[in-house]
Amino acid sequence: MGDVSFVDILDSLEPSVVFTQNTTQTEEVDWRKISLESTFDGSLLVKTCQDHSVLIDKTLQALWAVTLSAFTNRDDVCAGYISATTSLIFQCSIEASQSVFDLAERVQNWKVDLAPLSKQVIGQPTVSQPCFDTALHVVDSLDGTFQQSEKLWKHNISAVKMFVRIQPSEGTISAVYQAPHVSSFIAYNMVACFSAAIHSLLQNPRSSLGELNLIGPEATQRLAQWNGQPLPSVNACVHDVIHNRAITHPDSPAICSWDGNFTYRELDQLSSTLAARLRSFGVGRESIVPFCFQKSAWAVIAMLATLKAGAASVALSPEFLPAHLNHILRETNAALCLVDTSSIDYLTQAGVTIMTVEPGLLENDPDDSTTPLETNITSKDMAFIQYTSGTTGVPKGVVLEHGPFLTSMIAQHQAVHIGPESRVLQFASYIFDASLLEMFATLTAGGCLCISSEQRRFNDLGKAIQEMGVNWIFMTPLFAQTLRPEDLEGVRTMLLGGECPSQSVIDLLRPKLELLNGYGPSEGSICCSINNLSRADCPDRENIGHATPNNHLWVVSPWNPDRLAPLGSIGELMIQGPSLARGYLQNDEATKRSFIAPSWLKDLCPTRPHRAYRTGDLVKYNADGSLNFLGRSDSQVKITGRRVELKSIEVHLAHSVPAGISTAVEAIRLQNGQTQRTLLVAFYWPSGAKGEDRPDEQLQPLPPTAETNSIIEKVDADLRTQIAAYTVPTFYLPLPFMPLNLSGKLDRRRLKSLVSDLADDQLGLYAAGAAVKQKPRNELEEQLQRLWAEVLGVETEAVGTHDNFYRLGGESVTAVALSAMARDHGLPLLPTDILAQPELAAQAATLQEK
Repeated sequence: MGDVSFVDILDSLEPSVVFTQNTTQTEEVDWRKISLESTFDGSLLVKTCQDHSVLIDKTLQALWAVTLSAFTNRDDVCAGYISATTSLIFQCSIEASQSVFDLAERVQNWKVDLAPLSKQVIGQPTVSQPCFDTALHVVDSLDGTFQQSEKLWKHNISAVKMFVRIQPSEGTISAVYQAPHVSSFIAYNMVACFSAAIHSLLQNPRSSLGELNLIGPEATQRLAQWNGQPLPSVNACVHDVIHNRAITHPDSPAICSWDGNFTYRELDQLSSTLAARLRSFGVGRESIVPFCFQKSAWAVIAMLATLKAGAASVALSPEFLPAHLNHILRETNAALCLVDTSSIDYLTQAGVTIMTVEPGLLENDPDDSTTPLETNITSKDMAFIQYTSGTTGVPKGVVLEHGPFLTSMIAQHQAVHIGPESRVLQFASYIFDASLLEMFATLTAGGCLCISSEQRRFNDLGKAIQEMGVNWIFMTPLFAQTLRPEDLEGVRTMLLGGECPSQSVIDLLRPKLELLNGYGPSEGSICCSINNLSRADCPDRENIGHATPNNHLWVVSPWNPDRLAPLGSIGELMIQGPSLARGYLQNDEATKRSFIAPSWLKDLCPTRPHRAYRTGDLVKYNADGSLNFLGRSDSQVKITGRRVELKSIEVHLAHSVPAGISTAVEAIRLQNGQTQRTLLVAFYWPSGAKGEDRPDEQLQPLPPTAETNSIIEKVDADLRTQIAAYTVPTFYLPLPFMPLNLSGKLDRRRLKSLVSDLADDQLGLYAAGAAVKQKPRNELEEQLQRLWAEVLGVETEAVGTHDNFYRLGGESVTAVALSAMARDHGLPLLPTDILAQPELAAQAATLQEK
């Protein structure tokens, strides 16, 4: 430890910031104090440190570092440290397998001479992102010395928003914090976490950091209250509930579709007839029947018939690449697929037996009427298989049973306000789990399902909504913002999901209807929490609300799911309740990893189901028990509402690049004006070239050359034959070396920062096909160039006339947005035109022909 200038230290530290920083220097500072009622045994702490030959100040620094790690979700943390004799900055790198005393011995200290420091050098606004904002103050006695020390820090280091005071001799902890930048909820729970860490260490000095209990009895009691409601379960089958509706309300409308309207009686009869036909083909309990349809009433009939035959339904799509399709067909052991006429060739080429479902199939078919339906179907049988992305590039099939799925759907009636009067738009693609909610929450509630044709779904959805009298809609925020006010006349409720809504989308929709934000994975039967964005006291947009009536939501340590996370800290969300999936189809290893029975759950809920699902999503509790969604604990991200596994893309990317090159893929959120977009960016560098070999070299992408352009073109073309189009990176950045963090691992934060710092025209140089940017040749191409730039969130100069809409990050949702924007400018450019002609010059030619 040496005397080092504070400013000299800044560049060597990873930021460890918990609180919102001042926006101006003129804000009123209100320092508030909190004290914990419970205390620890100070003499035992001193003795424990002595027994392990570790200084008490280093031990306290290590435990505060663990607290900071919990509230920042960072492994490298730093903070200030004050004692009667010195002022320090301390830093350490945390690993869950370390013991507290191992960490204490590795804590780095820098002595700080505060006398020459200037507020303008250290604080705001000259340093927009300080390195730390908390300080640990060890107090020997409550005389004026500690106040003078804090006063000196407050005067010189304005970024510090919280001082935690600990008096080992008395075993007490208190804190002073700066309101409103620090909430009382967070301040109190950080101190409580610190106290719990000390208690846990004293109970078991040999425990690892991951084994420390960071939550005390008071917080545990509050969690038990938040998750105290009973969890009703439904012991029935999905099709039985719909059949009962057909008995009690036979003439009520069940489906209003472009290709036919059906009452509940007709839906029940047609699906029973098709179910009997499926039984004659050998379909029965626990078998799986894939289906592949464009939007149609017959898709719903096919799914319901599959359930009545005792089998589970799984959606296929012509979007699937051959490897993806073959994996699903092989894993489901599918002997028969249900299709519409548009999918016959697609499935025939896959070598599977198909049955085309259309009106003529079910007319005058007396032979099948004698085939008995399966009557022994139970609530434990499979109902649906929902495929999600897998980390190795292999999709995983989530097995949803009748009872758990039905429990969730009935809970949605209350949670998202679907009832007998609801006319629900069936908009989501069948391969997305939201489509199951649209269809079966509606039909089990006695509502009417409204289905537009595939073409109108993209080209004229607003008119279809009005003609069918839709009053309830689920959409991703990106698609919702493409609708005009007149499109939503009569719509009472909109449920947003799949991604965090932007404030502009909320402001656009909230005045017109009831706006809800939903969260939930397939493994939790789709929708597990709801936030009402229409409330006058609506919380921030990252808030995913409270649990639906069929779930309890818990937050656990990202290191160890057998440890609850402190209130207000960042942890992994776990879902408990009767709506959980059975597991993953033919993947016991993944099932055991994700569906667990933690010991704390048995203690808190001894009479309830002890099985819980690890979502991998990072969240934190708010003071009212609601949750804020913060991101992922692994490499999974959402792109336009669809799950994407970065590791899966990295596997394919590694096989596509030349030998001797290492790679990484990141999802990066960029903003240009009011437009936000999440893009996939690939990085590659020479294997073996690491940042530690070039400490003084600034990380910048290599300039594009003929060689790099050739690599990008080849890799991009190769990936498009292996993975779905929306998972292909938009940009490929060549780097001189691999950036490392303090732990010696790939510094992914630095990769994201690198992209964020690049101008759009610079970033555009690294897209496939970007070697030459062709300028517009006429006024129409110039107009399209401006519209492309606006909808894609890039500078106008980054768009060339020979650019491909897909390769610049466009897809079906942004195509609808571009079409709506073009329509407002008098250009009749349909979404189908954009998808069929992705090159800008070709779109201009299409418009000229019109």
